[in-house]
Amino acid sequence: MSEIILHHYELSPFAEKIRTVFGLENLAWRSAEVVPFPPRPLLAVLTGGYRRIPVLQIGADIYCDTNIILAALDRLHSSPPLYPAGS
Repeated sequence: MSEIILHHYELSPFAEKIRTVFGLENLAWRSAEVVPFPPRPLLAVLTGGYRRIPVLQIGADIYCDTNIILAALDRLHSSPPLYPAGS
């Protein structure tokens, strides 16, 4: 399994949601802190210009948007699942 890297800044409420899931699922992850406001030139190269935070990187896969990140984490480690069955 590839390393999980979260690109975020400390006071982002959306990044806090992802960090909370890491704790609930006992996932090992690494932090890549970015500045709170654009421009973020290194992150822009990684995301193709996507400007929002957080961004999740698992190996060469990049996940933008909190809902997509949560779905990816649920597929990666779903014990217990983040989303109830049928939702």
